Amino acid sequence: MVFKNPNNPIQSLERFEIKTDNDKRTPTDGPIYEWYVTLPNKRQKVVNGSVYAYLSFLARLKYETLHDPTQMPTSNTYLVLIDDQDTADTLEVGTQQLPNVYLKHKTTGHLYAITPAKAHLLFPTPTLLDTLPNPSPYQKAEPTGPFSLASP
Repeated sequence: MVFKNPNNPIQSLERFEIKTDNDKRTPTDGPIYEWYVTLPNKRQKVVNGSVYAYLSFLARLKYETLHDPTQMPTSNTYLVLIDDQDTADTLEVGTQQLPNVYLKHKTTGHLYAITPAKAHLLFPTPTLLDTLPNPSPYQKAEPTGPFSLASP
């Protein structure tokens, strides 16, 4: 993931697979990852569980309303989601349009309105990627449903 937000120091969030001794693994063991954020002048390892809580939040994110895409002026605040096949989706985050914040999905051209609390959480902080309170801000902003497989 790549982030551009003048109010947040995180520039990127990357996952690296850890090579393990195959003799100690079973066929059902999946890959083991470490996550790192890039900050100005340094790279820092973060807590896997906190990253997965953030990613789960992104997967559950619901919009309030759908708008005409021409309503959003160009923004210089965005996040780029990159999947395992290197396909990128860019979410451009606009300024607050009371009572919500515009979120434009650049690939599809859709313009959504989300709450300011959800918009704020689109850009994780080093603290949120270290230790999360329980329940996490991600869980509070976009709760999992009673039958959800998403982690809180």
